[in-house]
Amino acid sequence: MASTFLNMNRVVQQFDYTDVGELEAALSLLIVVPDTSIATTKEHLRLIKAYAGNYSLPSWTLSNAEILATGFRDMIVILTEPTDKADTLPFEPMMEGSRTIRSLDRALQWASKGQRSVQNTIILDGRLLRSRAFQQRESRSLRRHRDSQGFGVIDDICKLVEPSVVLVCNCCRFETLNSRTTDLLVSRIPEAGNIEMLTWPSGAQGSIVKSFHPEFIYKCEQPDQRALRESLWKLTIATATNIILKSNLRGSGISKLRSTVLRGMDTFAESRRNGQNTQGTSKAGTLRGRIGR
Repeated sequence: MASTFLNMNRVVQQFDYTDVGELEAALSLLIVVPDTSIATTKEHLRLIKAYAGNYSLPSWTLSNAEILATGFRDMIVILTEPTDKADTLPFEPMMEGSRTIRSLDRALQWASKGQRSVQNTIILDGRLLRSRAFQQRESRSLRRHRDSQGFGVIDDICKLVEPSVVLVCNCCRFETLNSRTTDLLVSRIPEAGNIEMLTWPSGAQGSIVKSFHPEFIYKCEQPDQRALRESLWKLTIATATNIILKSNLRGSGISKLRSTVLRGMDTFAESRRNGQNTQGTSKAGTLRGRIGR
């Protein structure tokens, strides 16, 4: 169950549950309604446009990136390769064809009673403007260099916008990072739900919430494990939307749910080592090559 109390001008939302049968009800108590009266921000789009000047891009790539990157300034989502269709389709067909973007959209709407969505949230590709097809033309050294450049732009965008929360859904390996901020903009499954605090250039405080790529859910073919992964995904989204309203999640339910998901991953990995034909997924690194759908 969830309970609420005040602590140093912040609401602390307690998240606990006894068994998985209570999990969905406990999660539903974390739903909040963020402010939608604030204006959307586009000032950071100039940084994306300037970065785009380094490349010869397909016709829709920059347009789709700008639409995804337009939203309320209180939250930024970093999501690695949200679609493989950004180079070839306009925004609406691209979104309809991407289960990753649709999954994020559903989770945002669920966590905010429909007040937040892909349409009004700043979403940045962890490999900014560089689709899978684009990367396949890069050498390893060039990819590392461009990953570093792209993260520098994302870093600059975050420092310009200064959101209350950055939700990180990057489970891929980035070999070259160049600052404390960019180090924080990579996530792993064992960190899901963790919160890192940082100070923006103006002195304002911000939070980074660690999540994971939603393909981690879709790769699992075991219904019970898949449901647990989706619950952990929703918990990370709710953690971010609660921070917007100055509400922090606490409680044993966070680590309990994460540990349950990790045990399922370890069980599958062990069965594979033993040669058993168990359906599911293994460690987060196996997402490489499957994301961006």
